[in-house]
Amino acid sequence: MNISVFCGASLPHSEQITEAARQLGHSIARGGHTLLYLWTDSSCSWQYYPRHGYEQVGFGRVPEYSTADEEYTYRLFRKNITQ
Repeated sequence: MNISVFCGASLPHSEQITEAARQLGHSIARGGHTLLYLWTDSSCSWQYYPRHGYEQVGFGRVPEYSTADEEYTYRLFRKNITQ
C-alpha cells in the first residue's frame, strides 16, 4: 500500500499538527508498514527532517515551477517508523 500525506508547515510549528502527524505515523506502523516517505519543497524548512531521524533519498528540480530568479526544488526523505 502506498500512503501519501501532504501537510503544509511553517514557523512557528503547530503542536497540534505535529501531534497529528506523530499519531498518523504510529497508525501506519501498527498497520504493518515500516517506512514513512515524505517530500518537501524549496519553501519549507527541510533541515528539520535529517535532525529528526529522516534520511534524504532524493532531490530534484521542478522546471515547471522554477523561474529565472529561483529554482523550485524538492527533497524526498524516508524514516523507519518502527524505531
